[in-house]
Amino acid sequence: MTRGDNRASDPDFGCEEQYIPFGIVDEDSATLNITFGSSYKTSDFIVDALEAKWNALDEQEKKETSLIQIKVDNAPESSGHRTQFLSRMVQLVDAIGKPVQLLYYLPYHSKYNPIERCWGILDSMLKFFVLDVSLVGGVAVSSGPAPDSAFAPSFLGRPFGQLP
Repeated sequence: MTRGDNRASDPDFGCEEQYIPFGIVDEDSATLNITFGSSYKTSDFIVDALEAKWNALDEQEKKETSLIQIKVDNAPESSGHRTQFLSRMVQLVDAIGKPVQLLYYLPYHSKYNPIERCWGILDSMLKFFVLDVSLVGGVAVSSGPAPDSAFAPSFLGRPFGQLP
């Protein structure tokens, strides 16, 4: 016999937080780096992702780098008129000690932007997959079955950041 209204607690607290991706394409090494943030893509989020990418390089790569060129779209958060973005970029340049050139695309010319092509490829990979991905110990795992396992993304089960 129990006393009162005894119910088990639901472990799903109804979190509505969404993660926003930010991608960096290294055209020289043909690698894609995706960083997820819990706030909407802001100037700080962008520069933090660039700094994390720099910090992930080994010392030899850092030493061999003489110039960093970043292709930037004309989104409001990365605009050349946005003082927060430019201020954070100056701080990054001071911290890493390497010159950085920001190369801006013309408005509405995303077809020339390499990251836009990457988003298109990822979209086509995930189109037929019911994706409920979470990070467990730094590894991407899915809790939902794919309608057809032939379309399951090959990055599931790999250490986060190592896309095919």
